[in-house]
Amino acid sequence: YNQPAPPPITFFVGRSPDEPGVPDLSTPAAAVQTILFLIDQGTTDKLALCLLEETDDAVSDLYPRYLGQPVGLVEVIEDAESAKVVWEAAVHTAFSLHGKRWSPGETITLTARVVQVEGLWKLVQLHEGDEDDTQRQDVSPN
Repeated sequence: YNQPAPPPITFFVGRSPDEPGVPDLSTPAAAVQTILFLIDQGTTDKLALCLLEETDDAVSDLYPRYLGQPVGLVEVIEDAESAKVVWEAAVHTAFSLHGKRWSPGETITLTARVVQVEGLWKLVQLHEGDEDDTQRQDVSPN
């Protein structure tokens, strides 16, 4: 009964999706990995293909301004045509979020929300809120 939690699966954000020029939106995890890669690369034209049309501020100020590699997949919670992808990233610049100060070297856990549209997983929100389901508030540097 006391089994240790499995280690997170590390995203390799520094590599491109398998097919050049085409974002990999085949699974919730692949979609988030692809989105983080495109943000890292500053490829906004391809990033637009990964976002739900109604998405408002989908790519938050958190990544890559305050967060970066290593980035890991913690869990995917899939429900019919939507999913939550719990991921973690290293803090590389101090900031405050939800009343907590995050310092360089710490690891923060975030939840992205994606939905399936015509067989592709598209981003609704890169960071949905914290563990008590508080919606994202302003991020401020410290």
